[in-house]
Amino acid sequence: MNEKRSVEYVPPVRKLSVRLARKKYFCVSYPKSGRTWLRFMVDDYLTRHYRINVPQVFAVEKKLRFRHRIVWTHMGGDFRRPYFGIMNFDTLLLRNLPYVFLARNFYAILNSAYHHRVYRRRVVEATPSEFIRDPYCGILHLVSYYNMWLHLRRQLPRFVSFSYEELKRDTPGTLRNVIEAFGIEPDDQLIAASANEGSAGNMKMLAESPAYSETVLAPTDPNEPRSAKVRETRASSYAGLFSPDDLDYIANVIDEFFLGKDDPEFGPSARRID
Repeated sequence: MNEKRSVEYVPPVRKLSVRLARKKYFCVSYPKSGRTWLRFMVDDYLTRHYRINVPQVFAVEKKLRFRHRIVWTHMGGDFRRPYFGIMNFDTLLLRNLPYVFLARNFYAILNSAYHHRVYRRRVVEATPSEFIRDPYCGILHLVSYYNMWLHLRRQLPRFVSFSYEELKRDTPGTLRNVIEAFGIEPDDQLIAASANEGSAGNMKMLAESPAYSETVLAPTDPNEPRSAKVRETRASSYAGLFSPDDLDYIANVIDEFFLGKDDPEFGPSARRID
């Protein structure tokens, strides 16, 4: 698994444009947790709420960067640091700032991350078994990230979490709660419109349109369906990627090292989905 990686990480709160924003909120998630989907719907809502016309919804972020800034970040959880080097920044910088954490099932994350790294980004060549054991992107990396946030959230008075599974189960209702957490006045009619805009079918269509050709939605290889950003998969589709031995390995690492198995917020993410 060869890839150029950096061990340095600068929290977004240090960036001048973030510090200058009148309102600033942070959405934190491990890679492949559904952030782009949530981001699309929130940005779509912002265009409606503030009545801003843009060629594609992500462009609203630049329009609002000093007025109402939402920073979408993995906060050190990307795949450039090994599991033992994730928390290499001063966590005092994070205090007294509002955080929305987006959780997702661990098995589903690993499944999506494998397709993303191998087929979409093409930055690694690895079997599924090698991938889940890699210190930069495997299950130990994922568990370490969640353990870090189990610790950090105790220091953050303005921390709230939601899950990808909640968003799938009740998209308008969960989106409404997220909108409120970002300090935006919710409008149920606009929320319903944004949730509808965020349907998988519509996002797939937009991903192939000229307006979104330079955005994160665009496929990296039109001839390779697995390179698509928007993929409709069953929650349990990981079972078709990982062998029984792989699944046992994931479960054993979770059981031995994950500190939040019984945590009401993070615990459900560590359980297998049938």
